[in-house]
Amino acid sequence: MSEPGAEEVIESAMDREERAVAAIEKIATALLSLATLAARVVSHEWPVRTVARETTVTRLPNDLDRLKASLGSTGEATTEEWMQLGPRERELIEKSRESSKAKPETPKDGSS
Repeated sequence: MSEPGAEEVIESAMDREERAVAAIEKIATALLSLATLAARVVSHEWPVRTVARETTVTRLPNDLDRLKASLGSTGEATTEEWMQLGPRERELIEKSRESSKAKPETPKDGSS
């Protein structure tokens, strides 16, 4: 048997290198798939906790509620109730009236 020539050695080394690169690429793809699967399992088993929302209490309307609704009473505020002044608004109006009474009126023509 004769010893392989330099070209044959280079070709076999290149073939081994190509096979090694292909194997490493397959291993990397498999590891990426495993990491993705593990991340999905972890996110499913231990989901991220969200901030709790305020509870909303609801109930089914009973006969009295349905009767009131059919007669036009929904329990909501009427326009008259909306237009009434509250205690803060009354106090603000009284203060503005007192301050306008306390200021002496100056003539508009500029004479004193």
